[in-house]
Amino acid sequence: MSTSRLQDLTTADRRTKHLLDDLTGLPKAVYFYELAELGCRKLFKAGKQPVVLAFNLIGFSHFNHRYSYIEGNRLLVDFADLLKRHFSGDACGHFTKDNFYAYMSHDHLEERLKDILKESRQINEGRNLAIRIGVYDAGSLVYEDIKKVCEYAMVACITTARTLRPTSLTSLARTGRVWN
Repeated sequence: MSTSRLQDLTTADRRTKHLLDDLTGLPKAVYFYELAELGCRKLFKAGKQPVVLAFNLIGFSHFNHRYSYIEGNRLLVDFADLLKRHFSGDACGHFTKDNFYAYMSHDHLEERLKDILKESRQINEGRNLAIRIGVYDAGSLVYEDIKKVCEYAMVACITTARTLRPTSLTSLARTGRVWN
């Protein structure tokens, strides 16, 4: 293999390593922002309304202390794999220890989230955690700052309305409340 080809591969490998989370293989924050901004713009152009979702594994630190960091890592990988099955690998990301994000069209939002919650109970051989989901969906949103939109979704995810169980995700999305 030529030296220039080897350098190209090394540079590409370093770029990929910088963009993707080592543990989960999902895009890291900065790369996810790029993907989500582009993806949301495409959804708007297609006449669909995008939503940004924030996922938080409730009690992750306690889980690590109880079962070990190795088990915690397995849980993160299994949850990332679950998200990859429901969204493409480019439509979800892993930001920090137990915080994940995704974007999608508002179409079939409620069914999709119910499926994710149902399937999440089976991951990691049943050793898992409850999941809190924040939904950010604004009819007039132009997605000029996707980073802020992600922050709003996480705020909805971790607000004091933690025990609220809305009867409809549509109303949840409009109010920015939490679904768990």
